[in-house]
Amino acid sequence: MTDRLTLNLGLRYEYDQPFYDPRHHEGYFDTARDKFIVGISAQESPIKRDIPQLVYDPNLRPGIWFPDRNNFAPRLGFAYRFGQSTVLRGGYGIFYSKTQGNELQFKINAPPLVFAASLTGNPTAPNFNWDRDAFPDPASPNFPVGTLAPFSIDPRDRIPYLQQWNLGAERKLAGNMVLELSYAGYEGHKAGRARQH
Repeated sequence: MTDRLTLNLGLRYEYDQPFYDPRHHEGYFDTARDKFIVGISAQESPIKRDIPQLVYDPNLRPGIWFPDRNNFAPRLGFAYRFGQSTVLRGGYGIFYSKTQGNELQFKINAPPLVFAASLTGNPTAPNFNWDRDAFPDPASPNFPVGTLAPFSIDPRDRIPYLQQWNLGAERKLAGNMVLELSYAGYEGHKAGRARQH
């Protein structure tokens, strides 16, 4: 801008498209209804019996969560020189997070697409049949459907972001010495969190 003032300005745009399964084999736990919502029809379900905590919705939004399209990330940096020995520098920016792979697995772990089974045997009288107990037939009326454990994502989640800023002054001292004083700060918004329901 001048021989004393330098500005660095920038604007970044980030769109993190929701990952989706083209077969709609995904779902989430709806806290308002206390039910799992899964993106297949009852006819597509490998389990051929009623599961009270489950709602089939073949029209479920692909990717489940609503896209967040307003992720503008400005950047501002400046340096101002006072005379020959003192400089003031500062900066500000917004930085967006990305959806982690661990979070993505939550939306594909919805029953009846995935079930966890616990096998408990009798140590004194073996009572397991490997073919029957380790790999039960989901279409069987005896398929063990226990309590469904909500472990999911919220479709209304927004992309988390961080605001960062800094301000610093440098002063040249005698010889090769420099004194620097700086302040740096940040603030997080819309951070992801785990909830037990």
